[in-house]
Amino acid sequence: MKLPNPCPFEKTSPKQGFGIEPQRFDCCRVQSDLLRDEPPMCRFRATNSEAYRFLWTSSFNGAAVVHIVRQDNFVELRSRVLGRSRLSREEPAVSTTLSLEDWKIVQNALTVSNFWSLDSADERIGLDGACWLIEGRRGDTYHWVDRWCPRGAVYDIGRLFFTLAEPALADFRLY
Repeated sequence: MKLPNPCPFEKTSPKQGFGIEPQRFDCCRVQSDLLRDEPPMCRFRATNSEAYRFLWTSSFNGAAVVHIVRQDNFVELRSRVLGRSRLSREEPAVSTTLSLEDWKIVQNALTVSNFWSLDSADERIGLDGACWLIEGRRGDTYHWVDRWCPRGAVYDIGRLFFTLAEPALADFRLY
């Protein structure tokens, strides 16, 4: 999908909150309570050429987010545990620089999985398990994939994101 131009969230300050109805825009649809400190993917499209975010939320084992951003030859990964259980508090974000070789691995995984062509949602749901949301933005193009306990290519992308974020997310068992 082509991002709205201008996107209403690009110019709002993160401190202002997101008082605009984010549900109206696919690129901003994930501004759930879990991502209250995470800006919409469109916010930095002028400064970051490409960005991906993986949000993992489980029924009982907490939640975590991994955000990978590339600008020219600089690739940054930021991860954050949003709670190891429903009762625990979120932990501070951890940032690290990835190599261009790591970036190539991410790009290869996205290509092999056909990420940009996958349906955004599927019909599979369950009572226990984990919800996986993977978002991607290249320039003005945005795509998201939302799955419950995925297998195959979507699982492989999420597993790669958690692997690159280690040791911050090393003890999470993905399902």
